[in-house]
Amino acid sequence: MTHFSKRQFLRGTAGSLMALPWLETFAEPSASKAPTRFGTLFFPNGVYSEGWSTSGKGKDFKLSKCLNSLNPMKDKIQVFRNLDNPKKKGNHVEAVGAFLTGFELDYSGNKKSLDYLISDRVGQDSRSKIMVMGTQGPRQGKTGEGLPISFSNTVTWATPKYRVQPQISPRAVFDEIFADTTSEKARRALRSQESILDLVFEDSQDLIKKSSIADRHKMDEYLTSVRETEKKIEKQLSPPKDLWQPKGKVKFPMPSVSPPEKHEEHLKLMLDLMVLAFQTNQTKVATLMMAHGFARTGFPFLDNVKGDHHGISHHQEVPEKIIEFNKVVTFYVDNFTYLINKMSQINEGENSLLDNSVILFGSGLNDGNTHSRKNLPVILAGSGGGKFKTGQLHEHQVGSEYGDLLYSIKSRMLDDKSSFNGYSKNFNI
Repeated sequence: MTHFSKRQFLRGTAGSLMALPWLETFAEPSASKAPTRFGTLFFPNGVYSEGWSTSGKGKDFKLSKCLNSLNPMKDKIQVFRNLDNPKKKGNHVEAVGAFLTGFELDYSGNKKSLDYLISDRVGQDSRSKIMVMGTQGPRQGKTGEGLPISFSNTVTWATPKYRVQPQISPRAVFDEIFADTTSEKARRALRSQESILDLVFEDSQDLIKKSSIADRHKMDEYLTSVRETEKKIEKQLSPPKDLWQPKGKVKFPMPSVSPPEKHEEHLKLMLDLMVLAFQTNQTKVATLMMAHGFARTGFPFLDNVKGDHHGISHHQEVPEKIIEFNKVVTFYVDNFTYLINKMSQINEGENSLLDNSVILFGSGLNDGNTHSRKNLPVILAGSGGGKFKTGQLHEHQVGSEYGDLLYSIKSRMLDDKSSFNGYSKNFNI
């Protein structure tokens, strides 16, 4: 058998590289077991409880009308009931901030989120340690509790003071997956960016000394972002060795510079890119904000849905608005189904891409009308390479902590029994 010294690529337009499918002829000796991936799909504004609720227990459960598209994938998912987010005051912003931390976000900060913690442990040998994506930019303004609505833009926190802003440009995500960093031109650009960051860091030290306490908070967040960018540049200049190579054809057209104007098209494109990033092993951890956590998205493409998402979530038990609200929830469920179905069809040897992954799907609120955070709408898909038991409904005791689910995911993903943000109860998932 002939072995080539470097992984094979197809060079595309604009300096992009497209990984070839796994071919025995070109294979290098390497670990053959596919890695385990962790993905998060967050949707905003909660659900109408009766429209979401499942019935039954254990492996004998029936999905609701909103979850109907998941029926062919029932053996690949786990559904949860009676898991509560932190129960202090607050609404959208606090609920979004707690979705991957289990911590009550306030002006003092947050905790490190589950996706970022996992990426710290498994992402060092990937081109991108973590990919955080979205479809909408930050909104401005403040809530009644005084927290910036822009905090609802992400569920990913690298530190208590630094929230990771989602990349909403499909072209930028595509470039992160495929852009060539091996050419001399690309390396010069990276070194130039590195030099600029050095200057920024030096200049910032003088500014910090003159800043107010509030501004120092902002500078801490900003400088953390600078340091993360420095790490990314270093990895691009000295990329890690591939420990596993994809086993399947990888074809994807380069997106246009401008994102699609229609929300449904934009979301579908980001889902496709998420699958692509996992499939080509460019990242092991990816999070997608399906919409801003305080979304006022319109859905003119759904029959008879006239209001914006946040508006119709406050349906006040008006039947017509409840019907609209359920249609929007169903839209997000259908897109989740699209993702995991696509992953289930990608062969990675003994398992599919979905079998080698764990995908967390849900919202930080239960009832969008009252902002209740009891009995969160949460689903897990994929068995994480055999670490998770799929095909069941978990009926937890009323008042159980959602943070313990986050702990249980971390415990299995990383084989680590240490607590997560104060949570340590292990669920049988």
